Amino acid sequence: MQAAGIQQTASIYQDLFLVSGSYDLGWLESGRNNQSEGAPYSVMFGLAGGPLDTVASFTGPEVSTAVWTERLIPGLFAPADGIYRLQFQATGSQDRTTLLDDVSLTSVPPSQVIPEPGTGMVLAVGLGSLVAFLRRKRRSSRTGAAIRPQPV
Repeated sequence: MQAAGIQQTASIYQDLFLVSGSYDLGWLESGRNNQSEGAPYSVMFGLAGGPLDTVASFTGPEVSTAVWTERLIPGLFAPADGIYRLQFQATGSQDRTTLLDDVSLTSVPPSQVIPEPGTGMVLAVGLGSLVAFLRRKRRSSRTGAAIRPQPV
């Protein structure tokens, strides 16, 4: 996206083809230099053509000069390959403008993705079962109770 301004209930969006994975979203924001604050807005994300989820909401920049503030939303997740919509939606009712620039969506390498809690539980149960099996096997070999095949 190129630099753009949103105000009142206006929105800007971009449809992007994404492969399944996690992404970090970053951008710069600033207010118009003749206003005390920028327009409040929400960042929305989801499959293009479907309902969008509000990922975060911001009150807009509080400065009335051309100072740019960096924003970052880590870990946007695209569950499957497809066309996704990234949208900035103004949510104010007054004539305030928030300027947006340098919007970037960066793929997060899988090694940096934090697994879901369920994944950790499956790993813990699996390791616990392996330890229990090895302990049971070690005890049975010490007592000589191991079953050895008998020749026929």
